[in-house]
Amino acid sequence: MLFRDHYADDAVLVLAGRCRNHAGAAQLAALVCLLLVAGCTAKPTVPEADEGRAVTDRFVELVCTGKAAQAWDDTSAEFKSAEGRESFVRSMKKPWLAKPPAFETVETIDRPNGSRAEYVYRSADAQHVMRLLIAPTGSGGTAGSTGPAWCIDRLKID
Repeated sequence: MLFRDHYADDAVLVLAGRCRNHAGAAQLAALVCLLLVAGCTAKPTVPEADEGRAVTDRFVELVCTGKAAQAWDDTSAEFKSAEGRESFVRSMKKPWLAKPPAFETVETIDRPNGSRAEYVYRSADAQHVMRLLIAPTGSGGTAGSTGPAWCIDRLKID
């Protein structure tokens, strides 16, 4: 069976499913290999549950022990861009944070720039919910090479 590709500059003949344009086949193979390598070396966008939990527990502990400025230091660049340090420190001076909120659950949230893990904490009086979104430090976090691979990217308090 003979097909003619009218979209190519030089007609590509396909005979019984076999490409006669070897340069095109080589380019396609190179592209597939490149995509595979990129996919295999890409940093995951969701941490293992325990790894992410350690990051969020540390953040919550710092906030609840009056070290909100240090907690802010460990957040992503996007987080810092959205809320300045002094503003964040003031906003974390809430009476209900005197007792650390308890971890409740972790969920995967699908976002346009990749999935993220959301860790949910509930206040001791069960009146407030703290939602923390985790991101890889390479997506804007400032933790150094000796720091954690994950950082807080978003914080929402209900």
